[in-house]
Amino acid sequence: MNPYERQNNTVTTRLETCRYNSMKAKIASGVVLVGVIIGLLIYTQPERLVPPPTALEQQTTSSQTHPRPGRDLLASAPVVVEPVQETPTITNLLNRLLHDGEAPRLTLEQAEAYLNQNGRNVESLLAASDASDRKYLREAMEKFPNDPRVAFRAAYFAAYSANPNATEEEANSSRRQWLDVFKQSAPDNAMADYLSAADHFRAGDKDKAFAEMASGMRKSMEDYSQDFMLNAEEAYRQAGYSEAESKFIANMSLLLPQEAQFKSAGRSLVELATAFRQAGDQGSADAALQMAINFGQRLNSPNSLTLIEPLVGIAIQNIAYKSLDPNGMFGDSGKTVQWQLDSLTQQRAGIKAIAQNWDNITSRMSETDLVAYLNRQRLYGEQATMQWARTRFGVQ
Repeated sequence: MNPYERQNNTVTTRLETCRYNSMKAKIASGVVLVGVIIGLLIYTQPERLVPPPTALEQQTTSSQTHPRPGRDLLASAPVVVEPVQETPTITNLLNRLLHDGEAPRLTLEQAEAYLNQNGRNVESLLAASDASDRKYLREAMEKFPNDPRVAFRAAYFAAYSANPNATEEEANSSRRQWLDVFKQSAPDNAMADYLSAADHFRAGDKDKAFAEMASGMRKSMEDYSQDFMLNAEEAYRQAGYSEAESKFIANMSLLLPQEAQFKSAGRSLVELATAFRQAGDQGSADAALQMAINFGQRLNSPNSLTLIEPLVGIAIQNIAYKSLDPNGMFGDSGKTVQWQLDSLTQQRAGIKAIAQNWDNITSRMSETDLVAYLNRQRLYGEQATMQWARTRFGVQ
């Protein structure tokens, strides 16, 4: 199975369950998944990691909506090509991870050593929670209750953040509490608004949900993925894993629960538009549908860290346009609804084309190549990095 098929399965099925951790392990078997704090991210010599960007990457960088810290620093650094003395082989662990393996968990002893070295700060506690035991999330909640990253994780693990045996009502209350903390601690982060809106839609409060979606569309968005991966990478490296293994595990085990919530919010907007239309309120219907389309377009970015988010964006737009007459027009594009649907189909096919034969590409990678790939992905996003790798290894 190629990576596109795995990611397509994820968007259409597993995304609904929000069990993204195990999903990432599946995706990682064919797709060297997800790699912004680049100055810290580049652990070895820069000349060994990032070749000059391709034309697609230069275009991706120039069109990036939210620049990642460290990009300019990396761009200004000299690139020195060293002669290759030998080609290191992929370790047995990496080979297993590349072929449907699951990310290893840190033992409590390893987690404690990492936490003690880092003063049990918020970053290390969240990394230990994701890599070892969820009890470290509760410690982070107690020590750093106003940190937006803690609030985001606590809202995702709503039942556990209430207590391990919480009822559904208690879990819902806990999720709402931590989403409110997330909004208060990160008032300029659109993700807090979008996740809160999804929760309000779930609870049936459509007015609040619509208002928060509108608020989020006026803000920038940060999902903390780079932060989470960097900290996980450090935890695994300290536990004795190699640099390539640490980076790869951090990428494949990254949790992205927001993607399921994003799709849910988009679908709820389309359902709201349909309800308005049936009630004879065409103006409100058009406003809700346009917001769903704009939201999907925002997620469908070529510089997204993974292929998942663009696929979610495409799915939301598809849901919106399929609620309309295909022969009609919507918005000010001057194009028919069917033309819009065909365009989305082409975009999806383009992602599939980039991801084809991915097993063939990873089989040609050394550990040094894998590190280069993961660092480049964190800079330019997965689509551009996949295209670079296809050219780099001569796979059409």
